[in-house]
Amino acid sequence: MMQTGRIAIGWGPAIAYACIAIAFSSAAAIAAPTDLEAGLEAFEAADYATANQKLHPTAEAGDGVAAYHMGLILDRGLGLASDPEVARMWFTRAARQGHAEAERVLGIYWEEGKGGGRDLGQAAAWYERSARRGNAKAQRNLGTLHYSGKGVSRSYDKAFHWFSKSAALGNSKAKRNLAYCYYFGHGTRRDLEKSAALFAEAASGGYGKAQYDLGFIHYHGHGVARDRAKAAALFRAAARQGHPAAQLFLGRIYSLGEGVEIDDETAWFWLMLAQIQMPEASAHYLEQIRDRLSPAARDAARQRARTWIPEH
Repeated sequence: MMQTGRIAIGWGPAIAYACIAIAFSSAAAIAAPTDLEAGLEAFEAADYATANQKLHPTAEAGDGVAAYHMGLILDRGLGLASDPEVARMWFTRAARQGHAEAERVLGIYWEEGKGGGRDLGQAAAWYERSARRGNAKAQRNLGTLHYSGKGVSRSYDKAFHWFSKSAALGNSKAKRNLAYCYYFGHGTRRDLEKSAALFAEAASGGYGKAQYDLGFIHYHGHGVARDRAKAAALFRAAARQGHPAAQLFLGRIYSLGEGVEIDDETAWFWLMLAQIQMPEASAHYLEQIRDRLSPAARDAARQRARTWIPEH
């Protein structure tokens, strides 16, 4: 009860009940997940039917996060038939609202002509928007376009800039690209030791292409001490992931005994695998060891190659 002059003001039970009702309704509103939250939870739980049900109207209402996830659903065919054209529409809506990953994915769609027209200039523009928001993959993609001069003027300086930013964020592919810049002196001074260190960083996570590159520089002694045994181990790691040049090199060193003991049957096996993608080079080495193996040994290696499955 408050006194204002001679007038008494009482809160009264009705107002108290109203306050309690408001408190309960506010708590319920906080506790109830939004359609966006429910849709994202369903997406993470691989319940794509519920995800689509919750995210679609939210995306239609203009939510960029929902639009991006609708793009993923249609891109990958998660619970719905894959539809690149509709996925592209959703990614475009999300990208226009500043969703960094949607911008990057839209860049890929423009670069590959997926779900619509192909335009490398548009790809570069969307990659750059995403890259400037700190998206490491977009930074690497943009660097690749500048390095090759696709959709933009070739600029090793800009490529080096974007590869450096992406690599600093831990992107293994960008570290490999940056290693090539140092190896050839593109956009920076040539530094074989720095190149070797970056190849090693990129390869440390099991990245097959970088493992092959690192094997190559250990084989030749570029920026590191020549070590044929280490090169063989790196070629083997990359070859097991299906890297054709690593398979070819591995077949060659097994046939010559470089860093490993000569093993013609193992050499034949790896050369048979390399032959699928590098037929001419493989044929050269296969011919060199053909007469050193019996028909039965060649057939056994060929059968191993037919049933071989790459590691991932």
